[in-house]
Amino acid sequence: MKIDARSLYRAWRLAREAGRELFRPGVGDELPTLPGWDACALPTEHLAKEASVTVLEALRAVELHQREQPPDLARVELVATLPGPRRQVAATRDVVRELIRGARRELLIVGFSITDHDFRELLYRRGLDGVRVTVVGDRASGDATELVRAWPAKAEPLVALRDASPTRDEHRRMHGKVIVADRARVLIGSANFSAGGLAGNIELGVRLEGAVAPEIHRIIEQLRDEGWLVAVSV
Repeated sequence: MKIDARSLYRAWRLAREAGRELFRPGVGDELPTLPGWDACALPTEHLAKEASVTVLEALRAVELHQREQPPDLARVELVATLPGPRRQVAATRDVVRELIRGARRELLIVGFSITDHDFRELLYRRGLDGVRVTVVGDRASGDATELVRAWPAKAEPLVALRDASPTRDEHRRMHGKVIVADRARVLIGSANFSAGGLAGNIELGVRLEGAVAPEIHRIIEQLRDEGWLVAVSV
């Protein structure tokens, strides 16, 4: 069966948009089930077993190429929470709303403090829209637990994680502040998802697109697999 580069590229895009980690064991059996795979005119079985270069390995090569590309500076934008009048820089609250409202399939929220009322209400609404929401919170703040308890019954089920309790000699905390929309668009910064972080403090961050988005998901999944992050229980 002849496989051309354009078909491979379309298949790679399908896998990327569906959030499939191409280096995960067993993923070769899942790819042919993706909507649109048949249109790529690629094999539907034995993706990781046949040919001198398998379809799976070819897709991995494309993924490696993407990961090794230098950052596209045109896709990086400064974001800030600043006092005083509006300035010539994107406001943190505006970018947060844009990312959450614009998500079509899934949202990843990593937050040390997730207490802003409007922020929480927006997450509830997106869950009711059918968007898959994953929240990673700090164990001490209990914000992820509160979100689980308040999550609408008719919404897409919430995935809530927290950092695992450290040993006696450790002082580790979950301190990230990140939003990832559809594994494609990212906000990373100093601002908590609190009233102060979104409006009252002086905070800096960046909005960006590209390979860093799925890489953040990969890191979260790895931390969960290794036991550094655990499911929130209520």
